[in-house]
Amino acid sequence: MSVSGGREPPGWLVAQIGARRHYAVPLALHASGSLHELHTDLAAVGLPARLVRAIPSRLWPGRLQRLMQRRPSGLPERRIVTHPAIAFRAAWAARRARGEEGKYRLWAEQNERFGRAVVATLDRNAWRNIGGVVVFNGAGLEIAQAARERGLPVVLDQTMAPLRWVDARLTEQRQRWPHWSEAHSATPIDPAPLADREEAEWHIADRIVCGSDFVARTVREVAGEAELPTVVVPFGHDFAASPPAARSESRNESRRPLQAIFIGTVGLRKGAPYLLAAMQQLAADEVHLKIVGPIERAAAPCDLPANVELVGRVPRAAIPPLLATADVLVLPSLAEGSANVCYEALAAGIPVVCTEESGSVIREGVEGHLIASCSAEAIVAALRSLAESPETRHAMGEAARQRSAEFTRANYAERLQAALPDLTTPSPP
Repeated sequence: MSVSGGREPPGWLVAQIGARRHYAVPLALHASGSLHELHTDLAAVGLPARLVRAIPSRLWPGRLQRLMQRRPSGLPERRIVTHPAIAFRAAWAARRARGEEGKYRLWAEQNERFGRAVVATLDRNAWRNIGGVVVFNGAGLEIAQAARERGLPVVLDQTMAPLRWVDARLTEQRQRWPHWSEAHSATPIDPAPLADREEAEWHIADRIVCGSDFVARTVREVAGEAELPTVVVPFGHDFAASPPAARSESRNESRRPLQAIFIGTVGLRKGAPYLLAAMQQLAADEVHLKIVGPIERAAAPCDLPANVELVGRVPRAAIPPLLATADVLVLPSLAEGSANVCYEALAAGIPVVCTEESGSVIREGVEGHLIASCSAEAIVAALRSLAESPETRHAMGEAARQRSAEFTRANYAERLQAALPDLTTPSPP
């Protein structure tokens, strides 16, 4: 049910499918007292979730474990509205989707159903407490249109580079790395079902909130308009920063090889083929790499170098201990918004080697290295320089720890609130 019982100050309605950066946007707005409601597809709330938590988590199957992580801790359950039928229908339809183009159609249909379901939930009494809406790219068109009809401000959270831009980039990479792609057909993939929705949202939004300059630039590039209302709001982390003493004590000055870590989905978009190609050029006594995350179904990391260890998917709680064992995070992404793991690495006190497309807040030569994308040679050079100079990587690690203090969840909440337009006081019904 909607939160619409009594009169209250107007607040933001946030509509998102999935956990979306661990519910950073609704949590930030709730912290400032300006959240009206969160609408989502599935969340581990209510009586069913409480019954599941009564069972030891070690007995939960994998899918249930992932579902139970969809818990917006810190949000009162009365502020959360779920639309589980959307998720169940999408899961069923996913069995029939074939290739990237099938996924685009599936996601567009799911997003439209979600938007219509949210709007259908909001009767006149519900709208009177909504001062504005925050939606996410490709999944908010119907909600944005309904809010615009009522004269309410619309904020679009552009989670990553535009789909049309990303698809064009990946099309090039599919040709270069055919064994890392599902697209074995000669027919070009058409991202229009989802991209058209995303681009229509740009022209409704009062603000397009981007996690990095890279995202803002590519939005304007695809739109062909320099005057779109983009605003850059870097993300924040909720990891406890590693104390300086603890980090230095955990490091052996003479230890070799350099302990590198990659965290993310192993596939084309994250630059995985280039990372593995780089590791083939690095000696086993120079760099050892842990790859943490799921492998895309079509990815084929065969002939794995001896200095690479596949860890696989891990729960989010396992990431801080893994980062604590690493000397450097490497993320050679071809397209992101602003990768969460880069913020987490800063908090862990380790330097970051990443591309501009990763959307990181690191500064070249200070907290790590910004390298060219699609370049195994750039990865080799950056990792080798860190392997050869413990003093440099320790100095970068300390700078990273200090930099992380500027990008906490609390900082993010302040920056987001400052970037939003003023709420509209709804007219009486």
